[in-house]
Amino acid sequence: MKKVLAVLRGLGIYCVFLLLPAALWILAQLFLPGHLDGILLFLETFSTILTALILLGLYALRGGSLRSSVGLAPREAPVSVHAAAFALGLFGNGAVSFLMNFLPAGWLASYAEQSAAAYNPEQSLLSILAIVLLAPVGEELIFRGMICRSFQEAMPAWLAAAASALLFGAAHLHPVWVCYAFAMGFCFAVMVRRTGTLSISILAHLGFNLASLPSLLLPEDAFFVQLIYGSGIRYLIFGVLCVAVCVWLWKRCFSRRCLWCGDAR
Repeated sequence: MKKVLAVLRGLGIYCVFLLLPAALWILAQLFLPGHLDGILLFLETFSTILTALILLGLYALRGGSLRSSVGLAPREAPVSVHAAAFALGLFGNGAVSFLMNFLPAGWLASYAEQSAAAYNPEQSLLSILAIVLLAPVGEELIFRGMICRSFQEAMPAWLAAAASALLFGAAHLHPVWVCYAFAMGFCFAVMVRRTGTLSISILAHLGFNLASLPSLLLPEDAFFVQLIYGSGIRYLIFGVLCVAVCVWLWKRCFSRRCLWCGDAR
């Protein structure tokens, strides 16, 4: 029975993640119809972290600390491993972008449109804040910190990682986004398991999202963009380098139980 309740708790958290912003939007339409533009901007920017904070508040009412609730224990892993996680996110973005070029052009066109929609040039600072900081922190707290840990109470760690990653991927809607979000979610869950702290996946997620900013902010003729994407050879070298660095970092720090970390929880 405890295992069933653990799975239901994880699924319930996922439902809150999906439905709370929609519920707030409906309430705004009913009670604050004159402020819908501002409320929509607020929800686009803060809905994920707001959901995470509400769920953390519920955990706190049960007496749970950040460590016991979501596994946030930065001291479990040294600074070097945290830096490796951030670097893995940065280079992981380049590796994913490179590998996506082998997909059908039609998939990539619609994916580019959906990705670009995440950035609002009229509210650039808020969009950057949401993309680089608030969304990664909120999503890691919810998916790796709450959902995956709940599933681990009912199933083997690898299956809990896969199940939570599947939910994480499904939340991203577009097929291309779903596929690599699933892979990212699984890797992040493994990293947390092997290092004993959620701060590892938060930094990796921050790095991944940070690396996406140049393609959103810079024009196609910008020097940095042309340096990488200006020729097929340069982009091939860049992509292979990113893949190689990701493989090296993973083997060095995350392919097995971290030798420098405390007991994983």
